[in-house]
Amino acid sequence: MALEALGIGALIAAVGGVSWVVLRVRRAQIAREAPAFRAPWLTAAEALGLGFEATEAPGRRSYRLTGRVEGHEVTADFDVRGEHAWPHPLALRAGPLDTHVVPPGRTRVAVAVRAPLPRGLHLRRETAATEALRYAGVQDILLGDPVLDGSLHVRCASPVAAARLASHPAGRRALHALARAEHLEVASQEVIDAAPGEQPAQLAAMVRRAVSVATDLEAAAAGPLDAVAAARGLTRATDPEAPAASGQVRGHQVRLTASADGTALVVRPAHPPPPDLWVAAQLAPHTPGEPLGLANPILSRLIAARAAHPEAAARWLTEATTEPLLAVIQGHAGARVDGGAVHLALPAEATAEALDAAVEDALRLADAWCG
Repeated sequence: MALEALGIGALIAAVGGVSWVVLRVRRAQIAREAPAFRAPWLTAAEALGLGFEATEAPGRRSYRLTGRVEGHEVTADFDVRGEHAWPHPLALRAGPLDTHVVPPGRTRVAVAVRAPLPRGLHLRRETAATEALRYAGVQDILLGDPVLDGSLHVRCASPVAAARLASHPAGRRALHALARAEHLEVASQEVIDAAPGEQPAQLAAMVRRAVSVATDLEAAAAGPLDAVAAARGLTRATDPEAPAASGQVRGHQVRLTASADGTALVVRPAHPPPPDLWVAAQLAPHTPGEPLGLANPILSRLIAARAAHPEAAARWLTEATTEPLLAVIQGHAGARVDGGAVHLALPAEATAEALDAAVEDALRLADAWCG
């Protein structure tokens, strides 16, 4: 028994020794060959001005490039694991890269779209997989463009918002680029290009193509806001990640702020109503305060009004303000007067014309209060 145990122990020790030697040999091979594999990725990172990280170990080889290109956050990854991470140590080759088969990994580029896109927007070229999804009942929005409808798979929480994006010249350009590209798609507020295999030589072209699409999508997403800002003489915020425009119109302070859900409009009159006055549609949830007794029977049926000081607030709800007040409260879902300002929330599908009409409605109410 003692001899048998001694033999088993020797065998385990021998196996462990062999494994240690193999690991040492493998690590030595990686140390020799890693610079040649790493070099084209470093070249690509330098050309794009991106930071570079590498993970090089037995069974894994990955590279990651991060930074900004033309103001956009960019991440580029390549990762392959297992036996394909490195050439077999016994393979005959003249150099470390000469006969290396492209590994089954993929090169993935992700470029952030800075302006908020419509919620749930997903765009990609039609494939057999997307056709199967459509037959299975998965949403595929038609945009009214024969070329795009036949070559692009579109999903979005609001089909109208997706169609509005496609109606903008920059949006159309972006969507046609997506329809032509095999691996390009838009998902989760990013433009993604994922090509099979190791593609350091193509990385710069992949990044610039994705940045171009992201830039066009930003212009299309902010199109209505830009149009209204130009028409009303508002100052456009310089941060593309927080699209907004503000300024004075007819003496009133106006601010528009865009998001994935739509555009928030706030108009603060030159002579604002008391901050405790709250007015909304009759069925809206009430805020603290005493209900106002409204002499106008039309107003009393259609709106709810409350204030901490009802007597002082009541003079803001007169016959002269009835029509513009109803145009705001009844004409725009969720509209309210609160904190001395008029608040409207426009949906993501709102066009420039609809956005400008909402601004005009709020301004007319502000004019009536200041008249």
